[in-house]
Amino acid sequence: MTSPTPPNPPLSDPELFARIQEDLGSDHKWRREQGERDKYLLERFAWQEYPVKLGRWSKIADPKSLNAKTILEGLTTRWVWEADLTAVLIFDPATRRPLCEYEIKWPKDQDWITPRITSLWFAGDLRFGGLFTAVGDGRRTALGSRREVPLGTLATVAKIEQFAPKYIAKPFEVPDKPGVTDGPWISDHPQMPEPQGPPLATRLLKKLRG
Repeated sequence: MTSPTPPNPPLSDPELFARIQEDLGSDHKWRREQGERDKYLLERFAWQEYPVKLGRWSKIADPKSLNAKTILEGLTTRWVWEADLTAVLIFDPATRRPLCEYEIKWPKDQDWITPRITSLWFAGDLRFGGLFTAVGDGRRTALGSRREVPLGTLATVAKIEQFAPKYIAKPFEVPDKPGVTDGPWISDHPQMPEPQGPPLATRLLKKLRG
């Protein structure tokens, strides 16, 4: 199936243009800065489509296992899994090899992003960050950055211009091993992994006790 052609330039989408104009005219400083940033990015970059894996299982402390004792020890907590849709693995469109991991701050009340998505449109510098939208959308956007780039460095135009050169110079990195709290990508493992007990904590305690 052929993907829809993205509106280029991105601001030719009337709904997106109207939303940014509304932000620019807001009484709230944070909204004006958001509008300035989005306008800055979308005037400089066209939408490009990238294959993705959207969402991974993330390990969190089981709320049912938390009590004064486990909090103090910090080692005997039972772990459960939750879906983290902010984590995205981006692939090279030509080779289909992983390029980098991204953190994307989707709107809280969004209903248009699911782990079933296999491609996203992106406007920005992939070595640093930019704006994402669902393929075929073009009007609703979310800010994202490479995993090793703090998302706050894209908060304003001034910060982008300050920090982008530092991170753009760094090569892409895809971790060989997942982080401590990272689970499998949801598209690879649709079923939630089994909860994990405290065997690691037990081993650590034994090691500390000699």
